[in-house]
Amino acid sequence: YNPVEILSVSGPINWLNSTSTDGIGIFNSGSIAFGSKSGVNGLTSSSSNININIQRLTSGASTFAIGTSGQVSILGVNGTSSFGQAFSTSSFGLNANSQIMTRFTFGAAANTQNLTFGQDLTVAGPITAFGGTLTLNENLSSSNGSTISLFGNGLTIATGKTVTSNGGQLIISPQTASNSIGLGGATGTLSLPASYFSTNFTDGFSNIQIGSNTQTGNISTNAFTLRDNMSFLTSGSLTLGGKPILGSNNVTLGNAINSITGMPTHYFQTNGTGSVIRSIANNTNLLFPIGNASYNPVSISNKTGDLDTFSMSVLDTAYLNGSTSGNINNPYVKRTWNISKNTASANVGSGVDLTFNWNANEVVGTLTTPTLNHHNGSGWEIPTMGTSSVSGNSLTYTGYKGTFSPFAIGGSSTFALPVELKEFNAECQSEYVQVNWTTASEIRNKTFELFKSNNAIDWNLIHTTDGQGDKATETDYSFKDIDKKSNYYRLKDIDEDGIENWSQIIFADCKSNTFKTEIYPNPATDYIKVSTEIDDKSIMRIINLDGREVKTLPLISKQALVDIKELTPGVYILEIDKKGELEHIKFIKK
Repeated sequence: YNPVEILSVSGPINWLNSTSTDGIGIFNSGSIAFGSKSGVNGLTSSSSNININIQRLTSGASTFAIGTSGQVSILGVNGTSSFGQAFSTSSFGLNANSQIMTRFTFGAAANTQNLTFGQDLTVAGPITAFGGTLTLNENLSSSNGSTISLFGNGLTIATGKTVTSNGGQLIISPQTASNSIGLGGATGTLSLPASYFSTNFTDGFSNIQIGSNTQTGNISTNAFTLRDNMSFLTSGSLTLGGKPILGSNNVTLGNAINSITGMPTHYFQTNGTGSVIRSIANNTNLLFPIGNASYNPVSISNKTGDLDTFSMSVLDTAYLNGSTSGNINNPYVKRTWNISKNTASANVGSGVDLTFNWNANEVVGTLTTPTLNHHNGSGWEIPTMGTSSVSGNSLTYTGYKGTFSPFAIGGSSTFALPVELKEFNAECQSEYVQVNWTTASEIRNKTFELFKSNNAIDWNLIHTTDGQGDKATETDYSFKDIDKKSNYYRLKDIDEDGIENWSQIIFADCKSNTFKTEIYPNPATDYIKVSTEIDDKSIMRIINLDGREVKTLPLISKQALVDIKELTPGVYILEIDKKGELEHIKFIKK
C-alpha cells in the first residue's frame, strides 16, 4: 500500500516483529505516517506512544513520518534484539508535524549495530541510544532537562554539533561493559576527546556520568577542565594521566572502583569550590586523590556502622577564620582540607579514621608535634575524642566523632589558633624597650604572657596580661621593659581551655636605629635576624635557587628572628613582600 497511515489521537501504536528471521522488516517503498498527519481532519496531532520493532530496511525504503507528543521507541525484533543493520534517525522522520516527542529510545540494550543521529533532534524528555558506534551528525537536545544516555563502544560528534540538556544528566558508557573508556586523549575503546567536554557537551548538565554500575572496563583520563559535575562509575581501575580541573564542579568516584593510579603526579585539582565525592561503606577505607598546587590526598575509613557519603577539597593555605581570612602566626601546614559528609551530625559507632598527607615545603615554621585542628564555625579546636599518630608528612586521626569541615594541621600537641596577631614589635627608647603587639581578633583568649631571652634559647616570663576573650576587632597591648639591652621577645597566648599558642620570635637591637632591610648573620646556621620596615599584611618568603618557596611567614615585626635549622645548606633568597612590592636579599645557610 502506498501511502501507509497508522494514525491515532492518543492510543498506543505498536508495529511489532516477534521473530528474528532474516527479512523481517519494512519494505514499503512509499511513505509511512505514524501518529499524526497534516491535512487529516482530527488527526493533525497525536499524543500516542509509538513502538516500532524492526530488523532492517530495504535500500531506498519508505519515507517515515513519526509525529507525536508521546513516547517513541525504535527497537529490534521483540523489542530486545539487535537491529540487523545500521540505522539513522533521518530514516524515520522524527518530530513530524512539528510535534515534539516526550521520550525517544533508539535501539535495545542488546543492539550492536551502529546508529547515527542524522537530523536535528529535540525531545521533551529522556533520550536513550544503544549501539556499536554512535555518530552525532546533528544537534541532540532534551528540552526539559531530562537525562540523555548514550551507550556505545564508540562516540563520534561532528564539528560544531552539540549535546544539550539544561539541568539534565548526560550518561556515556560503552555498549560492551568490559570495554575501556579514555577521556581527554587517554587510551580507551570508547574515546572521549577533551573537546567534547569543552565544546560539544553544552555547559549546563547537572552531571556527566562516565561508565555505569555494570561497567567492568577500566577508565583512563588525561587533563581537562570540567564545566559540569561529573561521575566515574566502574568496577575496573581509574588511571589519571593528567589533572582534571574541577573549578566549581564536583567529581563523584564510584565506590566499586578497584584502584586509582597516576598519583602523585596526577590528581583531581580542587582549585575552586568543587569537591571529590565518594560513598564509603561501613568498615571500608577509600582514598580521595586530591590537591591543588600539589598532591594532598586524604584517606577515610568509615566505622560508623552505615554507608555514608563524604566530599572533600583542599585549599593551599589555612586561615584563622577557617575559610577566607586571618593570618596564623604559629607553625602549621599551608593546607586546609574541607571535608563534609551526607549526614552533618557527629559520627556514631567507632567514628571515622582520617589520614592527611602534605609535603615538606608546605610547612610554615617548625612542626614539633603535628596536630589535627578542626574549625567548629567559631574557632579552631583540637579534637579530643580519638587518637593521633604521625609518620613523616602524614597524620592519621583514629576514631574521629566530631563534626566536619574544615581541618588543618598545627605544630604541637597544644596548638590551636585562637588569636590573629597583626603586629608584634620591640623598639628601643631612651630609658626602656617598648614592646607592643596588636591583635586583629581573639577567640576565647584568656591570657598573654610575654617572655624574654638574651640568646633565643633560655626564656624568662616578664609580663602577664588578660586577653579579650571573644573579640572581632583590634586590640593594642604594650609593655615597657626597663632592662634596656639587646633582647629577644616572644608571646604566649593561653585560651580558656588552657591551650597555648606561641608567637614568632622578635628582637630589639638597641645598638642600631636603621630600618634598611638587613639579614645577619650571613652566612647563618640556625637563625637569621631580619630587620626591615613593615606595613599591613607584609610577608617574608625564603626561596631556593630552583625558584621553589620553602618557607613563608607573616612579617609582623620590624625585627624578626627566623628559624632556618631545617633548611639544607646552600644559597637562598629572602623575599620581602609589602603589598606586592618585592625586595630580595641573598643569604647562605651553612
